[in-house]
Amino acid sequence: MKISAIILFILISVQWSYSQKERSYNRKGVNKYEAGDYSTAELDFMKALEVDSNSFAANYNTAATLYKQEKYAEANEVLTKLANNSDSQDHLPDMLHNLGNNFLKQEMYPQSIEAYKNSLRLRPEDDETRYNLSYAQAKLKQQEQESKDQDKNNDQQDKEKKDQEKKDQENKDQQEQEQEQEQEKQEQQQEQQQEEQKQEQQAAETKELSEEDVARILQAIQQQEKEVKEKVDKEKAKVKKVKTEKDW
Repeated sequence: MKISAIILFILISVQWSYSQKERSYNRKGVNKYEAGDYSTAELDFMKALEVDSNSFAANYNTAATLYKQEKYAEANEVLTKLANNSDSQDHLPDMLHNLGNNFLKQEMYPQSIEAYKNSLRLRPEDDETRYNLSYAQAKLKQQEQESKDQDKNNDQQDKEKKDQEKKDQENKDQQEQEQEQEQEKQEQQQEQQQEEQKQEQQAAETKELSEEDVARILQAIQQQEKEVKEKVDKEKAKVKKVKTEKDW
């Protein structure tokens, strides 16, 4: 809910005795302000300040035009300066009220609340200021709740982010572990294949050596048998040549 009352300003025309030139600039500025030409009105009020920089009317009205142009920080600077001026204490409740309005527009709710409270201390019967104070307090409560909700949401997002990062890391670790296991498996298979090939080669070499040994053994046996046969044949031949004399 927007508060239309918070944009109302009291425009001071001529309440003190100052130069005709300053009054002329202020009067022109007020007319342009009321016509909605705030930027031109500001120029007229600035010209009045060039004549008298301490002019309460010119300063106050300048703050009003700055507010209308949404130059809230600049308006606050002018109003704060006026509030510290002892010559303008009669209008201090109005200035504090308008300070509250400026802070409210900037969503600076604690400062706005403080300004409204200070205004009400000087003018307790001001219903508009009291209404604006209630509005500012409600906005502050809403802001604090939104901040809490945002913090909670940020915490939840941080938690979800950390959980996701943890999950991603776990998946990465698992993938790396699986890759290492697969690599180890492949290496073991390669080693097993190499070992099998080595064993097959050794078996083949052993088989070949065995056949050679068998051939040599057979050859040796055959040679031995041949030698034995030759010896036996020689012995038989000797037996045939021996004559037995007859014993008479």
